[in-house]
Amino acid sequence: MKKLNVFIAILTILAVLSTVSAEDIRFPSDVVVNVTAGQYGVVNDGATDVTAELTRAIGENIRNNPNVIIYLPKGVYLVSDQLFFNRHVSRVVIQGESRDSTIIRLKDSSASFQPLNQMDITPKGVVWLGSTSLQRYRNSIRNLTIDVGRKNPKASAIQFDANAQGSIRKVTLLGENNNSGIGIDLGSNVLSTTDNGPLLIKDALIKGFYSGIVSERKAHSAVIENVILQDQTGPGIINRNFHLTVRNLEYTGEFFGIYNSAENSVMTLVDAVLKRANANAPDIPAIYNRGFLFARDIKAEGYDTLIKNDSRGDFSKSVVSDTINEFVSHGPYRLGASSAKSLRLQPLAVPDIPRGPPDQWASPQEFGARADGRTNDAPALQQAIDAGKSTVYFTGGKTYFLGASAEDTIYIRGSVRSLIGLESRVIGNAVFCIEEGVHSEILFEGLESAEPFIDNKRIPLLRVLHKADRTVIFKSVMGLRYKNVGSQGDVFFEDYSYGESPTTPGVTFMENQRVYGRQMHFSGNNIKIENNGALLWILGLSNVQSSSFDGGVLVKTANGGKTEILGSYTNAVLRDSLTPMYYVENGCLSLAGHGGFSSPSNTWKVLVREFGENMLELMNDDVPQRRGTGAITLFVSENSTANGHEAPATKQSRTQVRPNSYAGQSIVRALSQPLKLDIPLRALAIKVFNLHGQLIWSRRFARNKSNSTITIPSSASLSGFVIISFLYD
Repeated sequence: MKKLNVFIAILTILAVLSTVSAEDIRFPSDVVVNVTAGQYGVVNDGATDVTAELTRAIGENIRNNPNVIIYLPKGVYLVSDQLFFNRHVSRVVIQGESRDSTIIRLKDSSASFQPLNQMDITPKGVVWLGSTSLQRYRNSIRNLTIDVGRKNPKASAIQFDANAQGSIRKVTLLGENNNSGIGIDLGSNVLSTTDNGPLLIKDALIKGFYSGIVSERKAHSAVIENVILQDQTGPGIINRNFHLTVRNLEYTGEFFGIYNSAENSVMTLVDAVLKRANANAPDIPAIYNRGFLFARDIKAEGYDTLIKNDSRGDFSKSVVSDTINEFVSHGPYRLGASSAKSLRLQPLAVPDIPRGPPDQWASPQEFGARADGRTNDAPALQQAIDAGKSTVYFTGGKTYFLGASAEDTIYIRGSVRSLIGLESRVIGNAVFCIEEGVHSEILFEGLESAEPFIDNKRIPLLRVLHKADRTVIFKSVMGLRYKNVGSQGDVFFEDYSYGESPTTPGVTFMENQRVYGRQMHFSGNNIKIENNGALLWILGLSNVQSSSFDGGVLVKTANGGKTEILGSYTNAVLRDSLTPMYYVENGCLSLAGHGGFSSPSNTWKVLVREFGENMLELMNDDVPQRRGTGAITLFVSENSTANGHEAPATKQSRTQVRPNSYAGQSIVRALSQPLKLDIPLRALAIKVFNLHGQLIWSRRFARNKSNSTITIPSSASLSGFVIISFLYD
């Protein structure tokens, strides 16, 4: 039965990888920067060296016209040196017309890709999108081929950096066998920055390099899905002290399929086929792990050992088999009597929405939009939506102001199926309300919402209210806040980022809803995700928490909701130690591959708080530490029921049930009426928090020198179970 289930998972991988779209992508001529037209006139005949012209076309728009698409029509673009942009690289989108027919090719024997001496094996990317800045937002490379040519031993295809939201999608990267290059370099020693990501790599064929993907950073994370690595002489993926989440991977080569190479490396690997090209060579493992590893549904061919585990964990012995259903290098951890297995929710693929020919698109400018960031363009956008076209598009590089009042509702209805932002920005206080329409899906793509100041007041990010039972897709979107207001329609998030600091949740899901996320990133002091009864599956969840905030729950699961997270990363400096990272109340949570980067004194003290008949907690001190914060290969909440297969024996958390105390200084009580408490000596203040860790009531008082008391009132906000904490001098 075990092998049957792994076999089914492998068939699913191969089906997904074999159907990656090679669709030609075309746009209206006035909304992208076409490098072959106008002032640039780049020749794409495969014989003319266009290094200088292509570098100029991309570099000038980085400096003068960010948030636009640099568009490469079909053809072969011959270059002889690195496409390098000597400045802060942010909001750069390089888009090919055709994955198979838009080709950037490095000239054979290019001088700058030759080693300086026999010891020089430092890789150098044909395309460089990296810098020393921390804000490399929205960088993307899509729908093209990069060929590193012949006799270029140092050539890698891409050196890539992005933060918060950015991706590499639908690319083919071709190397020369036996070179020292890398397909996608996320941080070799060439790049000096200490962080990269969060970012997404999806639908890629990488062939003929030493290694397909290499990551080496201290902070942040990447999600990799639907990737084929072929004809490699070295490890398929090398992870050095980074945080990677990988799903649907196929590797064929001569070495390890996966090398999780350092003690602070965190990897979640799900649904992979690892094939060794020379099965008669000396035995090496398919996966060599020296860090934190969660692996599920893995098949190996040509290896005698599937996993060699050389980490600090509880399971040091190797796995000698050709398949494995579930493996954890540390733990697993659980609260109560739950199963030690991951939840195994079944994800759906992101729907591929056809856009139609550009002459059938509608633009708000056709109806009077100014796109100047000041004039209210909401009425013009509504007219464009109601024009009967299936695609409404914005102009890249422009800013659309969509009303100063929440009464400026924009109704998504009629024939419209896609809102294509083309990397534009939308600001204002309007609401997108999704109503019934001709099509069952609605796509938001390539949009960024920002928080403007109007009349000296900060205006919240734009909101999307999901009303009708339609499928909603967010792809490469930054800043749109989603809320379910009665829909049972599916929701998909891919390369999605959201961050602000209100008290309301970032995104909210409801009963009988299915939600699928691939690389979701949050910041701010609110609850990031609120799951009230939905089925929620996330491949790659990340969070940045500033010291200026008091913290906020990353995911709340309640009212029968089921949440499975594969790959979770946090980078936090928190002042409020009572806030849990994950909160569960009458729901279930499965968390695999969690890690982070923080100061030990400023990270979350409570990793998981689960509330049922009692309050159960998994504390940061209960798990192994990675860079100042706890690392979890697998956690399963008390009420979780897995439908998977056998897992390693469970490591029970050291945390005890705390019905009446908290860290020796706080108490947990149910408030149904006013509560009178003695004030401890030397106490200067009292604070009352809800179980999410949000402050709901506080009082200061003079230094206590006698037996005095204080009464906590009872009200709508001060009811149910609360955490009461005294502050001392």
